[in-house]
Amino acid sequence: MRGDGHNAGMKLRSLLFVPGDRPDRFAKAAASGADAIIIDLEDSVAFDRKMAAREAAAEYLSGDRPVPVFIRVNPQDSHLTHDDLASVLPYVPDAIVLPLSLIHISEPTRLGMISYAVFC
Repeated sequence: MRGDGHNAGMKLRSLLFVPGDRPDRFAKAAASGADAIIIDLEDSVAFDRKMAAREAAAEYLSGDRPVPVFIRVNPQDSHLTHDDLASVLPYVPDAIVLPLSLIHISEPTRLGMISYAVFC
């Protein structure tokens, strides 16, 4: 799977979160029967492990993927979102998962800023 839209009609019934700083669990999660895995760079990763998590996610994304791989980024107010996106976007994850703290109907500007970072 390479984010080429070829899975646009897939149904996602089960998604499995995997801490981004635990690359030893990525392949196991992908083989678990889940329809997709979400490599979490947010709250399952301690602050001092964020860089290692980004590197592990990028390395996994660069290889063959038996299931779609989504990346959950850190909240924008953490000032980590840009680095998260810069680390993984070159490897075309199947989706970016925004943390709940970024999703506020009353704050569309934040989503616009994320969209700009992803698509520009």
